[in-house]
Amino acid sequence: MATILDERCSDTVDELEALWELPEHEPEGRRWRLSSEADVARAAGRFAWIWVGTIVLIGLLEPAPAAGVQPPDYWYAASAVFWISLASGLMSLLGSRRAALGFFAAMGFAGIALGVACRASGHHAGSFWLAETLVFGLLGLACAAQLVSRK
Repeated sequence: MATILDERCSDTVDELEALWELPEHEPEGRRWRLSSEADVARAAGRFAWIWVGTIVLIGLLEPAPAAGVQPPDYWYAASAVFWISLASGLMSLLGSRRAALGFFAAMGFAGIALGVACRASGHHAGSFWLAETLVFGLLGLACAAQLVSRK
């Protein structure tokens, strides 16, 4: 029986052993930085227009409320948060744009509660509550994501 020896084999083993001796590479830690003030200012202004346009559009498309239906008690709190957040967000455009995005995000999450309240009480017939919940929720999520995004 013949044995074939390959001289390159020992070199390969030595190279692999040398690799094991190298120090382990540790990736650099990621630093989370908030978006720049200019990005936040543009986003806050853009979302202000989007929110106002969305409210007008939903107001135009909203079906008539069912007669004699009483919304749940949390609807009143969610409605107050929604409208106060809109006013606060618009006023915050004069100052802190990050605060404006925070108010717009709160507005979206209050809009989710409004949509669920419409469904729970039968306030609107059909599936308008679903459109309302999705639109407000997605806008709130977009505002919150822009608020904490990193660049």
